[in-house]
Amino acid sequence: MSLKKQGYGSIAVAKTIGISLRQLYYWVDVLHATAPRTHQHGLRRFRRFSPQDLQRLKAIRSLTQQGYMLRAAIRIAKQRSR
Repeated sequence: MSLKKQGYGSIAVAKTIGISLRQLYYWVDVLHATAPRTHQHGLRRFRRFSPQDLQRLKAIRSLTQQGYMLRAAIRIAKQRSR
């Protein structure tokens, strides 16, 4: 199965958009910036981000670098991706 079909892992996504894993988890778990697929392996839960998730997260990062507050950036990115 190709990487695109499986999705992108958290570490790869965080490195690609230039934020820490802790920031990524905050954006996803607390602020609901995107909803990656998850799968369970034993007691561990793994997130798999789609190309659309990655694009939205890149847009959020870009907007915050332009000076938008994080919550506003998330709202704008969600509106653009609809």
